[in-house]
Amino acid sequence: MRVRVIYVLSLCAFSGICAAQSLHDYLVTQKWNPAKSGLLIAVAADSFGPHTSGDNDQTPPDISSYSRQYVRLGQVTAVAPVQRIDFPDEGLANPYDALTDSDKLAAFLGSLNTSQWRELSSRGLAPSNVTGTQRQLLLSIIPHPLNAQQVVYGKEGYGTEGDQIPVKPEVAQEVRLQVFKALDVGFAPLIDPKTKISMLSGVSSMTYRPEGTHLYRAVTTDRKPGSGGYYGQIVENDEKRSELVFKNPALSVPIELKDGETVSDLFESIRNATHMEIYADARLGKHKLAVIGDHAMVSDVLRAVALCVSGTYRRVGPAYVLTIDIEGQATRGLRALANSSLAQIAIQSKVIAARAEIKSGRLLDQLDFLPDDIFHAKSFLNTINVAPSASIDPGWFPASVMNSTIKAAVPFVNASGPVTSGNNGEQTLIPDPNLQDKIHLQVTVGFRYIMPNGIALESQPLNLDSGSVQYGSSNQPPAILPMDASKLPTGCSVGYRTDDVAAVKQFCDEAKQHGIKAVRIETKKPQVIEAAVASGLTVDLVVRPWEMLSGDVGEFDRNAIGQSGSELNQIPAARIDYSHNETSWFTTSFAPASTGLDSHWSRLATLAGNKQIRRVILMDPIPIGYDHDYQTDYDRIQSGGIYINGVLIPKSLHDLVPDVFQFGYTVALRLECLRKFGMDPIDLEHPFRRAPFARIPFFEVGDFWDSTFPNGRNMESDLLGIYSKFQKLRNDAAMSGVHQAIDRLSVAGHPIWLFYAGRREDRYRSPLRLGPASALGERFSQDRDAEEIITVNPLTAEEANGTLNYILSIQLDKPTCFDFSDVPLSRLSGYFEWMFKSAK
Repeated sequence: MRVRVIYVLSLCAFSGICAAQSLHDYLVTQKWNPAKSGLLIAVAADSFGPHTSGDNDQTPPDISSYSRQYVRLGQVTAVAPVQRIDFPDEGLANPYDALTDSDKLAAFLGSLNTSQWRELSSRGLAPSNVTGTQRQLLLSIIPHPLNAQQVVYGKEGYGTEGDQIPVKPEVAQEVRLQVFKALDVGFAPLIDPKTKISMLSGVSSMTYRPEGTHLYRAVTTDRKPGSGGYYGQIVENDEKRSELVFKNPALSVPIELKDGETVSDLFESIRNATHMEIYADARLGKHKLAVIGDHAMVSDVLRAVALCVSGTYRRVGPAYVLTIDIEGQATRGLRALANSSLAQIAIQSKVIAARAEIKSGRLLDQLDFLPDDIFHAKSFLNTINVAPSASIDPGWFPASVMNSTIKAAVPFVNASGPVTSGNNGEQTLIPDPNLQDKIHLQVTVGFRYIMPNGIALESQPLNLDSGSVQYGSSNQPPAILPMDASKLPTGCSVGYRTDDVAAVKQFCDEAKQHGIKAVRIETKKPQVIEAAVASGLTVDLVVRPWEMLSGDVGEFDRNAIGQSGSELNQIPAARIDYSHNETSWFTTSFAPASTGLDSHWSRLATLAGNKQIRRVILMDPIPIGYDHDYQTDYDRIQSGGIYINGVLIPKSLHDLVPDVFQFGYTVALRLECLRKFGMDPIDLEHPFRRAPFARIPFFEVGDFWDSTFPNGRNMESDLLGIYSKFQKLRNDAAMSGVHQAIDRLSVAGHPIWLFYAGRREDRYRSPLRLGPASALGERFSQDRDAEEIITVNPLTAEEANGTLNYILSIQLDKPTCFDFSDVPLSRLSGYFEWMFKSAK
């Protein structure tokens, strides 16, 4: 099969449509004989015109001029595209495309050896000069798409601009990245006469050029981090593998077709004729059919329509849907983003180490100035006895040391006229009397791209700022440890998770010795609850209504990739939770409405049947993967890192691809969405975070405007609507399950309380909360009578030498549970002594 890699593709030509020659009009003129050649069918034929060589091209079109071909399929001939787009795994986007520019540069620079540093500074490095991770990183650094544009430098920057010259993708392999030192010169210090705030004007040898200089600059398409490159492969269009068996006898029945009917109408007729659930993706439904002939076998018609749109049939439970591939569009996109993110996570520690090394100056000191540096910086610094190091700031010097090229730049700085300040009203800045006749020098670092023909594009400053987001700050006063339990608010307790009777006895003994009156126990065994009740303490039972227990049978909940929680938990990067601690909290969960839930809740009800417990607490009452704040995640994706309490935390898979942790993509819910809304939800990508793939005719999701059709059918609003409806569908299913769980666990008459995790960002800034089941659906806030939960985590409580050092930055003004579940049994006594005073 002949293939080639592409960036953006539209297989449909409509820029030069002849006024009277749409594909439909052309087919009508061909005098097709159905009696002899069988039925002819095309999809959306009224939307496409032929390729032309110009506005005055009078060459009569043929079928190839429409990028179409005749393909005989049994009794039917399909007017199908000659080519289509495929997405084999090897054609997925560069995994490092989603890194921020500063992370890419830091990772690449940190990976270079001494000889590569010399090459980088002298001649530059091209992707063809390196291999493996270095090559992928460098390909992601070089902009794509990239255009070169000639400009003329004027007094106030660029003047006359020339045409943009596209840099072909295959040439990108030979584009060289060059990193070098440059010299910034600051002079003409100004000062606000009222505030005494100074402002320094200056120029850099990296960017300054004399007026009239011709140079080339890089012109790139603005792409946000996380968007990746748009990749796919053009291949010859033929029938794809189908999960619908066309030899099924139910499909061997004739069906009548009409010219001009829609795809949706046709498939309704097919369902009526075959008594099989066969649907067309909603994006295809409104397209009209061009039909010459009046009837054919259903099996042949289904094959022909699929080939006309380069699609195939996917099975969804008892139903089938005509869509782009057997693998869902969202599935493929999410898998690609996850794979890309795992590659990023794998080099995060290297990026952090590289930043530290670069900051020290040891790496950048291996760089040199460009031979054609406009200020002759290297020789100039030698003249004034300054070491040309990128890690030092030479500081202030008499203006008399300036060489002729630096002096020539002074008029450029003054060209913009008077400088004003907005402090205390608009003020014109005046020369700073203390810094007149002085200049400030600073060695900086820049980079540029050198084309294969030797043309160097404009230089740019090398910015290695991480652009990070800060979390973890708190205005609450720290609690003083150890605390006196008798002075804590009424209702405070300690929690523990165990299935071991001896362990719960030890835990309850420790609680009593430190004046704690209530414990919260999470267990799967009635004997553990009995032992806790026997201690004489007030006992709350904690259960997880959706977590599968040993012996449970039922349908797993799954994400859009098809992974269950336990399968996700096999990925180390997925085990990093929202607080960036390693955990195994993603266990296998029941799908909402699973047939095994009834017996599962009966087992939990047995635990809740102990008459001496105070209440039942449902941990994660809403199934994990159904609470999500997209905008918060999007902000964190854009950042270069996350700081929690001032410590840089590498991104986790949660941060980079939160959609992986969204569940509810079971066959039952997918089928309900298909029946109600006409789409399989595994084809519905998140509307604001799509995978890096080429645009696809008939199955467009990558833009606000479906430009594969000349009238620009606005499918985006339809897709957003279906996406929102599916989110409501799956959340309604989850909430229905929550109410059922509450009903089943209320058999013993105990109050049911719910654990509310809050929005994702709340996990960094505020404690987790409990509230009564009667308030289901409400968000607990500081002014409600809600209990708080604080997890005592050894990963954050212990120093490297094992010393306990933990600050509770909360206000203990309401009932609080201190959960010790993550504390090893052997350390339990020490943790109690550290947190609470002895009651003796």
